[in-house]
Amino acid sequence: LQEARAGGIFTKARVHGCWGGNMDSYDVQDVVLGLADAGADVVVLSDTKGSQGGEPADEYDVLDLVEAVLGMDVSGESMMERVGFRGEIGTCVALSRVGLSHFETSCAVAAVD
Repeated sequence: LQEARAGGIFTKARVHGCWGGNMDSYDVQDVVLGLADAGADVVVLSDTKGSQGGEPADEYDVLDLVEAVLGMDVSGESMMERVGFRGEIGTCVALSRVGLSHFETSCAVAAVD
């Protein structure tokens, strides 16, 4: 990441398994802190389970973790400018209300005859 940043390359890192995975919220915070300090421009917290057709993460659990991450002390720009979310559109909307501006989402597209 540091080499890419030094070369002027925008970097985005995705953290999978933030909810319902093998990591608890403290593990996620440690990973995010490491990526941010290493120079990632954006760190995306991914609701992998929900984006793969499973039950999406609970919106309140997502908000709790995002608020914890936003409060972390890291080098460089504030976490508000560096944290993103990948998941259900409804959760993206809720997170936009707390100030997040980086989002990734998908939607099902019906077949057209």
